[in-house]
This record gives sequence, C-alpha cells and structure tokens, in this order.
Amino acid sequence: MTKKDFNILLEKYLQGKSTPEEIQGIEDWLDLVGSEDAKEKSDQDWGKLKSQIWLAIEKDINKPKLRIFVRWKKYLQIAASIILISSISFWLYNNPNTLNSNNKVSTGLIIKTNPTKKYFKIMLTDGSLVLLAPNASISFPKQFSKTSREVFLEGKAFFEIEKNPKRPFLVHSSNIITKVLGTSFWVEPNSDKKSIEVKVVTGKVSVYEKQVNLKTNKTGNSSNGVIITPNQKVEFYKSAKVFVTGIVDNPLIINTSEDQLPKTPNYTFQDTPISEVIALYEANYGINIEVETEHLKNCPITANLNGVTYYTALEIICKTINAKYETKGTSILISGKGCN
Repeated sequence: MTKKDFNILLEKYLQGKSTPEEIQGIEDWLDLVGSEDAKEKSDQDWGKLKSQIWLAIEKDINKPKLRIFVRWKKYLQIAASIILISSISFWLYNNPNTLNSNNKVSTGLIIKTNPTKKYFKIMLTDGSLVLLAPNASISFPKQFSKTSREVFLEGKAFFEIEKNPKRPFLVHSSNIITKVLGTSFWVEPNSDKKSIEVKVVTGKVSVYEKQVNLKTNKTGNSSNGVIITPNQKVEFYKSAKVFVTGIVDNPLIINTSEDQLPKTPNYTFQDTPISEVIALYEANYGINIEVETEHLKNCPITANLNGVTYYTALEIICKTINAKYETKGTSILISGKGCN
C-alpha cells in the first residue's frame, strides 16, 4: 500500500463511501493508534491522526521481511491481533475466572465491539440473535461446544436465544451468569447502583452468582441465584452479593401458544367482577396479582382499557373500586376499602 492509496481510503471513510471491509480496516487502524470517535474530529485533528496511522504502517513496510509481501489485509490482521490481545487482557484483569485450569487463555474467541451510537445486530452460529448496545462488547467461540453455548458480555445487550435443551446458553457478565435453554432477555449493567440487571421478555431464565473453584480456577453454579419469567427482572448488587427481584418498568403482553388466549386481548369490561379482570391480566402478562380481601374480588368494573399500558390500567381499576396497588417482589398486591 502506498501513502496515496492510504489517503484515498481515509477520504472514502470520511465521506461515508467505504465498503464494510474498508470501514473495518480504518477502524482497526484507529484502534491501533488509540483514537476514539474519529468521525467527530476536526480537520486539524484528522491531519495529525493520518500522520500517526501512516507512520505506524510505514514502520512495518520498511522492515526487510515485509518489503515485498506487505498488503493492506496484513495490517488489518496486525491491528485485529492487537485489539484481540488487549481485549482479552482487559477481560482477564476484571474476570480472572476466565482462565482454565492451566492458567492459559482459551483461544479461538471472536470479539465484537459496538463503537456506533445504534444497536448492532450479531447472528451467532447456533441461530441466536444478539443486539449489542453502543459501547458494549461480546466474546464468543467460533463454534460452540457440544454441551453448552457460552458468551462473555461487557455492557448492555438483548438476546434472543435459539432453543436447544441439550446445549444451554450461558451469558457471563460481570459477577453473574445467566443460563437459558431458549428465550429472549436483556442484560444491563447499572453503574450508578453498582449492579447488573436481567429482564426477561419470553421464556424462563436462571441467574446466579459466579462461583470459583480455587483448585481448578473454573467457574461453576452457585446456590445464590434466582429464576425469573416474562415481565420479571432481577438486579444483582455486587458488593452485597444480593439478588433483588421485581417487575419490569413496562410490562408487555407475553407470547403464548395457548389457544384460549386471543392474539389481541379485549380489555372492554361491563360490570365485570374484578376477579375476572385480574385473571385476564395475569394470563396475558404472566404477573401474579393478589387481592387482599374476598370483598374486593366481587367489585364490578365498567371500563375500556384497550391500548392502556399495564400500570395505567392498574391505576384505573383501583380507582374504580376504591383501592390501591403496590409491587411486592414479582407480584402485585391490591388492597383497600373496595366498593360499597
């Protein structure tokens, strides 16, 4: 590669005309010289940055071994190798349990990082989908083992896992492991609370604290964990090593194969007993609703709650029957004087 070719590639990149392979190459070079948010730099900054990148490339070109055979793709491999080693070193520094019994790093990991401001879609070899949030990264093997599917996450991501009971899917994230057979869920760190949260959209998820065998240095199951289902969440506080379960902020109607549940539920009620209203909401959202007294269950309600969000519907129902609701873990408790 000549300096002219290099400058042409950079101009195409800034104009948004690069191919995906060229974009990856430029961004690998940027990582090589330690630059972030390159597209937001001024023309003056870009001039300095171009010189830094070219000096790094020219240095290798002038080496006798590479003078004849050097190619653009070779520099991609060099940059990618540096990024891979740095990423693994950072992961191991914060997660020493990823070492095997011989204290050697497992090879063959693919590392994907999302430097953009949008979610990045990744399709895994088993058919599972990952939506990687901005600034998040994920590591996974080229081929999953025959007994399990394991990935390592830093940051926030949404997972839609291909069902395979014989090969459970495990997400290693900070101090917890999320284990599923086939489902969809969010994993999200919370820096303010110094915690990490898992929210289930469909299926069932087991979340437990990492447990290390000091003799083998391997990670295993811990008795400290919980199981959550759709519209439920769990937050793990690292310092206290405590799991706190709850209901997600915006519950959604869950997917179901039960024939008795309509695809679009009708929430129009005419003198309908609260017990029947509650049963419909429990079936469609999967959230348990407890009523404090039998008297409340018989109170009738007349309302059209189609298109109304879950918590707003609860507020309307409770006001109608002179009651109130509160969240108790993964359940809702309705209490009050009730109807006359």
